[in-house]
Amino acid sequence: MGNQLRHLAKLNELSNKITVRVAPFGISTNPGLASPWTFYQLHKSLADAPAKSVVYINHLTAGPFVHDQADHYLRTMSELARIALSPKESTRALRTFADKHDPLI
Repeated sequence: MGNQLRHLAKLNELSNKITVRVAPFGISTNPGLASPWTFYQLHKSLADAPAKSVVYINHLTAGPFVHDQADHYLRTMSELARIALSPKESTRALRTFADKHDPLI
C-alpha cells in the first residue's frame, strides 16, 4: 500500500495531466464517496448536437452509464473539489500515509 501511495504522490508532482486530491477523513456522508464513479464531460459532440455529460457508476458486477443524473454528479464533484485538500497538501498527505503504514527501511 505504501508504494501505491508514493506512486500517487509522485504522479501529483510530475504529471500535468493527472491530479490526485485527498478528501479529509470524517466526511463519509458525502454522496460522492458512496461508490466509485467517473464523470465524463464531452465538450465536442458529433453532428452539431449539444455536448453531453455521462456518468459511469462502477458496481460489483456491472457498470451502467447514466446521462439523466449527470447534474447530480456534477454538483457532487464540485462539492468534493471544494472540501478536498489542495494538490500540494494531498501530495504531502499521501507521503505521510505511506510512511505511517508502510515505512521505507
